[in-house]
Amino acid sequence: MASRYKLFLRLCSEWPVDISKTDRDLGTYIRKVVGERFKLGEASQIDEKDCKRQYDALQKINTDYYKTKYEITLRKGSTGLSADELHDHLSTQSMEAMSREEGIFTRMKKSLE
Repeated sequence: MASRYKLFLRLCSEWPVDISKTDRDLGTYIRKVVGERFKLGEASQIDEKDCKRQYDALQKINTDYYKTKYEITLRKGSTGLSADELHDHLSTQSMEAMSREEGIFTRMKKSLE
């Protein structure tokens, strides 16, 4: 069990934290869950099989296993935006700005009043 704890600590140190996505970042969430599951550190009692399965899955995401296994030929998604443009639109600042803007239905409703 001690080895699992050390593996998860290494995974947390390698996993990047995206500061543009406050409270929605996967790296931050993983750190929080690891802290909860291993409250006693190496002495924590865990389900070894489930822990191995979760670690393997997270490690594959962290190392871009599927990104390299299934090469993507298109550089833009269904939205027509590149990965960098999408990252900018999904930042917390952009999401807050969009929530403050009036939508088309609100503007139509105001114009009819």
